[in-house]
Amino acid sequence: MTSSKPRKSSSSFKAVKSFNFPGGLESYNAAVKLEPSGLVNTWSHDFRVAYTLIQAVQVATSLSYSLIYLAKQRRSIETQRKLEHRIACWSGLIAPYMSEPKSGIDEMYSDMSGERFIGHGTFHNPDPLFEFDDAKDAVYDLAIIVEDGVVIMKFGWVAWMLDPSEAEWLADQLWTAAFLAAKHPAHC
Repeated sequence: MTSSKPRKSSSSFKAVKSFNFPGGLESYNAAVKLEPSGLVNTWSHDFRVAYTLIQAVQVATSLSYSLIYLAKQRRSIETQRKLEHRIACWSGLIAPYMSEPKSGIDEMYSDMSGERFIGHGTFHNPDPLFEFDDAKDAVYDLAIIVEDGVVIMKFGWVAWMLDPSEAEWLADQLWTAAFLAAKHPAHC
């Protein structure tokens, strides 16, 4: 087991892609970057969220499960199997380097039963924009919901709508950054 604290990474990684706002009239850049600290930063337009290794893996997994849910709705068995295989491969590569999340925080739960998919959890913010008197207060709720064929990521009151290809791209970049953070920590 390893510590859940960010480690200095000797790998670098950054991916940027243009996403569309709903309706497709305007676009914005989405980015995923592995920081030297080992944190994984994501940006949607100018909205930044930082993840630890464990958090990035959980978000990538939940995004992938949301896409599996969509594939089931569309009866696309080939896509469903491809996504299930991807989760298994990435999980197998990263799992040896991960510690257990703290109970009640830094855990995501997915529910694919019924008519909706929802992934939800509460994460400790590893790199808050504002200083808190007590670091335990630096938390945010995250939900990943499938609705009307799109994946919605909600960070408290901020929500981003992703089409399936955007959600898949984001999951792939999170998997890649998490793998590099896990596999190549810097030796300080």
